[in-house]
Parts: sequence; C-alpha cells; structure tokens
Amino acid sequence: MFIIDPVCKKKLRRKQEYAILKYGGSTYYVCCKVCQEEFERNPLPHIPDGAPGTPRITPRSGYN
Repeated sequence: MFIIDPVCKKKLRRKQEYAILKYGGSTYYVCCKVCQEEFERNPLPHIPDGAPGTPRITPRSGYN
C-alpha cells in the first residue's frame, strides 16, 4: 500500500515517511524535512478538496 506526500506527491510505503503530521482531524505523511516545513507553513494548498477540516466554499443561491 502506498501513501502520497501531499506536498511533492511522491509515493511512499508505510514506515518510509519522514514525518506524520496532523491537520484538521486528518493525518498526512511527508517524505522529507522540506515537505514537512512547507506543509506546516501553508497546509491548505496541499490538502485535497473535501478533506475533513478543510474550508468549503458553497456558492450562494442566485449567483451561479
């Protein structure tokens, strides 16, 4: 089973990750210190839309 680093998109095997990060009730795995620092500095661009804990944008009625 592979996990994907949310910053660089590298495929990792379990136990191969550099760090395990928690954000918004979800767990993310990164491959190196650079990816860890980037995720910690600005996590939102690296979180898939709809992931738990992420802001959701809902269009208002009549504005579509």
